[in-house]
Amino acid sequence: MSSRRYSTWLSLSIAVIRTMVIRNLLDPKIGELSKPISTIYCVLIVSLVCLPVSCLGCFKYRIIPSYPTYCDTNNSTSTGFMTAYSLLFTEND
Repeated sequence: MSSRRYSTWLSLSIAVIRTMVIRNLLDPKIGELSKPISTIYCVLIVSLVCLPVSCLGCFKYRIIPSYPTYCDTNNSTSTGFMTAYSLLFTEND
């Protein structure tokens, strides 16, 4: 999961909850949001919303073998690997 995307939405949602609690101190429905269980629900909801988008990012790249070039003088039999954009990702442009 992209931590940048996750932390942004998590910070925004917790800031909204804090603002609602401070603005409506006397409302008992909003007062329930100030309890610790509401933070757990908030983290779960944000995680469930961000997870599908982050899973799509796994299909952005593919790992392909990088065969030795003429510059390799050690005559090794190892194969290197490199990443490239996947066909699924480039076909949608």
